[in-house]
Amino acid sequence: MGDAAATRAERRPERREEALLQAIPRERRKQHDVRRTVALVLDEGSVFEIGRYYGRPLLTALARLDGIPVGVLANDPRQRGGAVDADASQKMVRFIDLCDTFSLPVVNFVDNPGFEIGVEAERRGTIRHGVRALTACTRRRFRGARS
Repeated sequence: MGDAAATRAERRPERREEALLQAIPRERRKQHDVRRTVALVLDEGSVFEIGRYYGRPLLTALARLDGIPVGVLANDPRQRGGAVDADASQKMVRFIDLCDTFSLPVVNFVDNPGFEIGVEAERRGTIRHGVRALTACTRRRFRGARS
């Protein structure tokens, strides 16, 4: 598959979003709105979220950054504190595969406390799926994909 076409960015790359200065609370136990942060960083109106209600601790989206098409990963602290569960791990693998298919660089907003734990997490194979997700990220880096 060919690369996605770049377009002219609506916002200037040198812009300064004052709201970003307050986007992440200083108190570590307070949650923030990751969707708002992502929207402030990426080109205005370009964020298209995929699978919002599946693997909820992980936001996946297609967007543009300075006119360049990108895939976006972001942990959502409003969902289980952003801890990755089995569904979020599977969502990550599928999304990285999608980005690889179309040669999209991935922008990753990392606020990850780790993997979900507990009996139910063990039953659902969270660690097994999580290792596969981390392997997909690493495999992408070593294949020479744009990042």
